[in-house]
Parts: sequence; structure tokens; C-alpha cells
Amino acid sequence: MDLSIKIKLMKTINPFLSLFLATAVIIMTLVFSTFYFSESPWDNSVFQSDSEALVTRKIRSGLSILDDFQQKGGFLYAEEENVSTTIPGLYTSQVGLQGLILNAFKNIFGLDPTSFIGYSRIMVSLCFASTMAVILYCVWIEFGIISAITNLALIISAFWIVAFSKNLYWAAFTLFLPFAIGWFYYPKVIKSRNKNLSFLFMIGVLIFFKSLNGYEYITNVILGATIAPIYYELGAGTKKNVIIQRIVMICLAGVAGFMATYGLHFLQLYNFTHDLSKVIYILTERAIVRTLGENPYTTACDYSNYFILLLKYMNSQSIFRTAIPLVWMFSFYLICITPLIPFRANKLNSFIIIFISLILLIVSIGVDWFAGRPGLGISQIINLSFGFSFLLYGILSLKTIKFPIPDKLAYLAYSTTWALVSSFAWVVLARNHMACHVHLNPIVFYLPFGVTLFMFIGYWIDTLSKITAQKIRLS
Repeated sequence: MDLSIKIKLMKTINPFLSLFLATAVIIMTLVFSTFYFSESPWDNSVFQSDSEALVTRKIRSGLSILDDFQQKGGFLYAEEENVSTTIPGLYTSQVGLQGLILNAFKNIFGLDPTSFIGYSRIMVSLCFASTMAVILYCVWIEFGIISAITNLALIISAFWIVAFSKNLYWAAFTLFLPFAIGWFYYPKVIKSRNKNLSFLFMIGVLIFFKSLNGYEYITNVILGATIAPIYYELGAGTKKNVIIQRIVMICLAGVAGFMATYGLHFLQLYNFTHDLSKVIYILTERAIVRTLGENPYTTACDYSNYFILLLKYMNSQSIFRTAIPLVWMFSFYLICITPLIPFRANKLNSFIIIFISLILLIVSIGVDWFAGRPGLGISQIINLSFGFSFLLYGILSLKTIKFPIPDKLAYLAYSTTWALVSSFAWVVLARNHMACHVHLNPIVFYLPFGVTLFMFIGYWIDTLSKITAQKIRLS
């Protein structure tokens, strides 16, 4: 047996890996289902309780599956007085698969609604933890133990990932499944191109499954499936035009899954209303309101200026949850990426780091002045501390010998760059949805950029630690 295959096999069946994954799933499930141990799974969530109520109303209704379809069309249950719903009392913006499945299981097991809802939150958290464990497995195999441990720490410390994790409406594991399966399955495609069709089919099915639970962030979910293929294709030495063709094929598979759901949604609406014009109105009205058209319910969601929109996220009211993490996620990425820029003059990279740090220092204070809040608050102090630290790093790097860049780190850097671009897909195409949902949409910057950046940071730390250990041994 080839030595490289033996090493790969040893990594795969490593008992430490199994122990790590089991521990990670337990930790993540506990953190996810209790929202950092601040809530019981049986308590109403502080985060997005209004969205989750669309599902819990169906669970508490006591209707059988047949009665639910006859009386409610199978849709989720909205409040009767909600003016943004076309059919009073029903949420017709999606198929509502999460509600159908949970209500069916509640009827099968015969549990009282309150108990079942608590157990459902634990199960949804476990599904999300298992999805993240697939990512951690791939990170361990491809980038090593330090990268995997770093990834786990970053995942459970990311507020916006944890906040969505147990919510029955969002079914957050469906958002990250195509990303995770990409990392898990695409190495098989590299070894045998015959498996490419099966990969495309899986992505289409996963996008179909996600869309049945809601169309939110669907652009990012589809593009998330392209991150691993870019990394592995670069490693295989595939030509750029071929990589682009394969990325387009993955996106088309995702769009096919999305359109299949849209067709099913059309049939569901028509079966309930028996009015073709009303069905067309419901589907087009939702698309217009959430994307770039006028919103008849509130002008606060009609944004034509993307710059002002992004400022809302960089300077949101929940500064510790949103603005600081987002600013420094982007900052860390930019500063880590500069040594990989193929300039012959290494000092130019250092000047780029210094320039970025100065810009961020100015923005850290300037955004608050722009918003009419001059002064030096805790958020500015934190931002300034990070900014000066990065500035010092840039200055010191002028006299520091650059470490050799492993090929895999470079490939991961390119993939992370594409992930950053992908995260802005929903920002651009669903501008109104972004404007109206500042309280929850920072998740788009983690899907897929944040989770890919976590990989990049982990491998970056792993690389530095190995180089440092090697220098210590030689000295």
C-alpha cells in the first residue's frame, strides 16, 4: 500500500479524532441548545422568538397532517393581524417543511406540545452540531489537529452561529450542509471524476431541502457549496477556466434545486387557493419586497445606497455582537492574506498591512462621528486596541523575514477570498431584506466567509506554530 494512503488512512481512523469529534458534538449541542447556558431548551428563545412562533403555533394547533393541509394548506401559522401576510393567519412565503415534519412527529409520539418543542430544539441543535462536526472532521484530515481545535473554538464563540442554532424556524443546519458536504465529498471527485455527477446531484438535493425550509440566504448557501471545490481543484493543478466551468455547474445544480422548490411552492399555493392570479401575486410580491423593489409595508426596508446599508451593520446597536466581530473578521483576513500576495518585494506586503490598519483606525472612530455619536466609548477603545496591535505588527514585519507559505495555505487563502465575495451575494440581491433585518442578517457574513475564515485562521496558526517550533529546535 502506498505510504501516502497509509498516512491518510491512519488520520481517518485515528481514535483521537473520534474522541475529538464526539466531544465537539456534545459541547456544541450543549452550547447551541442552551444559548451559552443562558436558556433552557424549553424556554422561549430570546433570539428570533417571533420567527420560531410560526412553527410552534402549528405544533400547538393539535391538527393532524390531513386537517392541516385542508384548513391551512400546510403552511406555517402567522398572527392573524400580521399585515404583511397575503392570506391572514398563514405564512405563505415558503413551503414550511420544518413545521410539517415537526408537527407530524409530535402527532406520532403523542407528546404535549411544550415538551415536544423543547426536545425539538435539542434535536435541531444536535443536527447543527453534527453538520459542524463534518466540517471539523474535514479540517482535521486536511489541515491537522491545531486547525480543528481552533475551528471548534471559533465556531462556539461566534454569536451569530450560536444564535441561529436551536431555532426551529431557521433549521440552521440546512444553511451549512452544502458547505460541509462540499468539503467532505469533493476529494472523492478529485480522485474519480466520475463522481462529479453524484456530487452535483447531492448539492441540488441539499439546496432543494434547504429551500423547503425557507428561501433566506439561498444565494450564499448555493455559493457555499463551491468553496471546497475551488480549494481542491487548485491543489490538483486544474486550469482556471476549467475551475470556473465546474463552479458554474455547481451553481446550476443549486439553482435547479431552488427552482424545484419554487415549483412545489407554486403547486402548494394553487392547491390551497385555486386562484392562479393570487398565486402569482404572492410569489412575485414576496420576491419584490425582499430584493430590490419597493416595500409597501415599511419604507425602512427600501435601500438604494449599499454603503449606508453596510454602515448599519458595521455600526449596529448590538456593537459586540455585530460591528466588532465583523470589522475584525475582515481585518484579520486582509492582514493574513497580504503575505500571500505575489509581490516580489516583501516590504510592500508590510506597507499594505500598515495602510489597512490606519484605515481601520480611522473608520473605528469615524463611523461613530458619521452617525452623530462623537466620543470615545468602549467599542472604540476595543477597535483602537486591535488597530494599533495590527499597526505594530505591520511595522515590525518590515524587518522580519517572511516565513515560507505552504501551497495549501495559499489555496485556502484563494478559497477564503471567494467565500468573502460569496457572502455579499445576499447583500447585493436581497438588499431590502438586509435593510429590514439588521437584527439577524449578520449571519450572511459567516455564510460562507466566516466558516471558511475559521479554517484559514486555524491553518494559519498551525503553520506559524510549526515554523516557530522548527526555529526553536534549530537554535
